[in-house]
Amino acid sequence: MKSTAVVRDPASLPFGRWVFLVALLTAEFIAISLRFDAYSVRPDRALNGIISHAGTIARLGIAIGLATLMVAGSRWLRLLRQECLRVNDSSVVLSAIGGNLLAFFVFYGLSTVTLEGAPSRHSDLALALAWILAGFATLVFWAMAVLPAGLWYSILTRCGWSLAIGPALGLVAFLLGLLARNQWRLLSQATLRLVAFLLSLVFSDTVSEPGSAMVGIGSFSVSIAPECSGYEGVGMMAALLGVSLWLFRRDFQFPRALALLPLGMVLMWLANALRIAALVALGTYGFRKFALGGFHSLAGWLLFLLIGLALIAWARQSSFFSTLHANELDKERHRVSLDGAYLVPAMAIIATAMVTLSLPPGFDLYYPARVIAAGAALLLYRGSYSALRFGWSWEALLIGCLVFALWMAMEPLNASPSSGELFRSGLGALGPIWAVVWLAFRVVGSVITVPLAEELAFRGYLTRRLISADFLSIPPGRMTWLSFLVSSFLFGALHGRWFAGTLAGMAYALAYRRRGELADAVLAHGVTNALIAITVLATGSWSLWS
Repeated sequence: MKSTAVVRDPASLPFGRWVFLVALLTAEFIAISLRFDAYSVRPDRALNGIISHAGTIARLGIAIGLATLMVAGSRWLRLLRQECLRVNDSSVVLSAIGGNLLAFFVFYGLSTVTLEGAPSRHSDLALALAWILAGFATLVFWAMAVLPAGLWYSILTRCGWSLAIGPALGLVAFLLGLLARNQWRLLSQATLRLVAFLLSLVFSDTVSEPGSAMVGIGSFSVSIAPECSGYEGVGMMAALLGVSLWLFRRDFQFPRALALLPLGMVLMWLANALRIAALVALGTYGFRKFALGGFHSLAGWLLFLLIGLALIAWARQSSFFSTLHANELDKERHRVSLDGAYLVPAMAIIATAMVTLSLPPGFDLYYPARVIAAGAALLLYRGSYSALRFGWSWEALLIGCLVFALWMAMEPLNASPSSGELFRSGLGALGPIWAVVWLAFRVVGSVITVPLAEELAFRGYLTRRLISADFLSIPPGRMTWLSFLVSSFLFGALHGRWFAGTLAGMAYALAYRRRGELADAVLAHGVTNALIAITVLATGSWSLWS
């Protein structure tokens, strides 16, 4: 007897299944990552050459994946909405999960033999092939637990040309990145000359050594390293503007709008040179620790965000670049003020951290300034947060706890003893009363102001801004695959722990999507940070706050 099909919208799979499947894949990745690394591979193994280039392979995969999402992401989403997910029996999903677990255990077992076992001339290559197939089967069964194989096949065949163009663009972008990386010295020399020129306008004893890429004033000098030459910022600016022009192409006049790409890239390069010149000046005037610490690490991010967002906002209000009419421009100016309500609190934290992070190094004595700056920004824009309705959500609580477990699994207690020692000595120097005050500000910042500011920026703003310029027209909680992935990746990058941070961003986005309440993401984020704060205070693992 034929069973009755249950029809669901594949674009909105059950929330519980999404959480379970993401947690399953994450747990499998962590299990492999904690057990094996590139250094555990015997040098005489057949896969040693491939694994030694794992970082390059991963970057290539990310480039191809992001390019494919940009080209075909919206089409894939439409196809998912058009198709119907027909599951005759829940055993189909359970079978796929069972296949995933079985394949993973085989993959885990083969990893021990293939990567670390004694070599065998006759079986080494066969084991390597079996290892690759087991890993591939693990991912295939996981994908089948998300959607049946037939639906995947239907979507892939109907995507047509995008399956070729997306990977091709990703490969080209990756190769161009390698070329830029290999040619960084050329850009470094140009940056060096510009920095030396800027310093010479103020200081008479400017020193410049092109051979060693050194520039400075008197006894304080810095080296223009590859990451400081400007190619990273230029590339990120090109990517940001390229995505913005594509997403909001109806609001721009082409081809003249393409001039924004070189304009933004040049502005970013000039800003990087100005950043280095300011760093040298700060070091010369006695702020060496601050210059080489907080300023050096965060000024680039702050300039990138300011220039990128300001350039896009200006272009959308310019009659030369924009297709918007006068009444639409008035709405656009109003929208810009709303952008500030969602972005300024997070920007206030970043800007303040630039000043406080390295005074003194290892212990952020002036952390309370971050809390005050973020609190002032939230208070200033309080009238724009009417949609932020706080309530209780057990799902958000659970997600916050899961992210805490993930964070702790990837950064165990006392991972950085030297950082912990600096924290202890810094607190001891404050005295008991001021130490309690500092800790109170640290907990309030971690549990309240940081979750509010970051969730407003990444989930409340960015996930919808990547869908439409009028982000408030997008229903709360709605997101595309592109906005989901990009906002999560940027969240991870900002936290300096890109993988754990990206997974955390994805989890908070799922909390937001569940009920369309931004307060759920804030609650989940706050629970994670509260559990970390409790762990720090209970165990003295101060490195978790570094």
